[in-house]
Amino acid sequence: MKSSMGLRGKYRVERYVGDKHLGGFNLSNAISDSGTNYFLSAAVTAATQLSSWFIGLINSTGFTAASVANTLASHAGWVELTTYSESARPQWSPSLGTKLLTNATATTFTFNAAGVVQGFFVASDSTKNGAAGTLLSLATFRNSGDTADEPKTVTNGEVWRVTYTIEGIND
Repeated sequence: MKSSMGLRGKYRVERYVGDKHLGGFNLSNAISDSGTNYFLSAAVTAATQLSSWFIGLINSTGFTAASVANTLASHAGWVELTTYSESARPQWSPSLGTKLLTNATATTFTFNAAGVVQGFFVASDSTKNGAAGTLLSLATFRNSGDTADEPKTVTNGEVWRVTYTIEGIND
């Protein structure tokens, strides 16, 4: 018998201004090299388990590239977008389902200034612009010309409710 195992993730975002739902979108992600190493070491070698994870936003301003080789301390092609009113990166609190982890209650970003979101990441450091933790995953829009795949402009007062899911896959 031959089998391989992998992980894939997806962000689901619902956008609101006040009570008005502006729509939503999905964005698939890559598990970073440091995230893959973390999963393997925590599961197999009894490395310290990290129990707190946080969602951050990638700023479109100055964006050139993101890579699975990026770490939270070293990602020259992007910077974090921090124009939201929460004092820290919002916590991602997943529960385990059948071959997946997801947050039942959406994580909220309340924007206090306009900006353009290039993508998302999940990290073990809650500090805005913090670089001390593990980068678990990251996802970026591709600028493909398809409006569904373009960076998203946000306005002051806009609220995003974000659900993030990691799924185990076998083939």
